[in-house]
Amino acid sequence: MARNITIAAAVILMLALAIPAQGPTFEKINGRATDIGCGADGSVWIVGSAEKYGIFKFNPSTAGWDQILGKGKRIDVDANGNPWIADQDMAIWRFRTDEGLGGKLVEVPGRASDIGIGADGSVWIVGSPDKNYGVFRWNNSINGWDQALGNGRRISVDPNGNPWIAAEDGTINKWVPTKGLSGGFETVNGRAKDIGVGADGSVWIIGFKEADKGFNVYKLVGDSWEQVVGAGVLIDVDANGNPWIANSDMSIYRLK
Repeated sequence: MARNITIAAAVILMLALAIPAQGPTFEKINGRATDIGCGADGSVWIVGSAEKYGIFKFNPSTAGWDQILGKGKRIDVDANGNPWIADQDMAIWRFRTDEGLGGKLVEVPGRASDIGIGADGSVWIVGSPDKNYGVFRWNNSINGWDQALGNGRRISVDPNGNPWIAAEDGTINKWVPTKGLSGGFETVNGRAKDIGVGADGSVWIIGFKEADKGFNVYKLVGDSWEQVVGAGVLIDVDANGNPWIANSDMSIYRLK
């Protein structure tokens, strides 16, 4: 009998270790999204559903979304709460409220398949297929892009302006600023389909393990990825370090 109890206890322990600890959970937010961008100022923007690809900003007072003119495919948000967008043709646009523009999308040189912006204001992109999905940093002084050594498919930028990228095969690389544009990335353990870095420095990914309506969600803790309950296909992280995700049916969730 004692041996049976010991075996049962071991099985229960193994099951417990296989299931992520119950902690914060995701709450559903109204709307549907094909991409999400979070700014260091606390603003959250989305590219809407695949039917329209409209651009929307989250309105906390209504728990809904306010639309602006324009369409997109990928989005991120600068430190002032203004989105940068790559559209279906990979043309790049930024929302400008300065210089008397009164709030409108203005085209930026270059083409991008993804955009990431740090809390310090630095803007990075993954370029177009004809550029081999290279990685570029915005240089305001030349109104153009400086290319870095490396390529990827998804990109996010930490508060110090250092990009994290996920390659096509899921390999995760982070920028090492001391190596410069010609040297720059080192590989991090794990694999990601999408990656988000918050203004607080927290790093989250959508992993490769399939789950209901997406893939598992992980947070970097030390040198390891800690799974949380939830699943999605894309992710970004708000100013407080809380991830926002959308799953395969474009439903939106945020960690509460």
